[in-house]
Amino acid sequence: MLDDDDIEAIARRVADLLQPRPAECGWVRVEVVCRRFGVSPTWVYANADSLGGVRLGTGPKARLRFDLDRCREAIEAMARPAPVAPMRKKTRPRRDAASDQMDLIRGRSGR
Repeated sequence: MLDDDDIEAIARRVADLLQPRPAECGWVRVEVVCRRFGVSPTWVYANADSLGGVRLGTGPKARLRFDLDRCREAIEAMARPAPVAPMRKKTRPRRDAASDQMDLIRGRSGR
């Protein structure tokens, strides 16, 4: 049976484990984003701009760093359904004046 001191020690340990580790605060690497959000590195690289990725250096292989809060916001926005545009009434294409004139030149009635 656990006494109050044991329960307190367990609670402190759980609280310590739930605190973000220093490596997961601020700007983090691709691997941390993958682990936090359950996505693949390929997906992170493909969506780096949407996730707010910052390139360290120039060139195609520049390292990327991410802010986890920004990543969370971006992923939540991606998960929202896109708004549905109202349906527009279908209309027949209008004949323009130039087309009517060409029909007259060719000897056809445009209407």
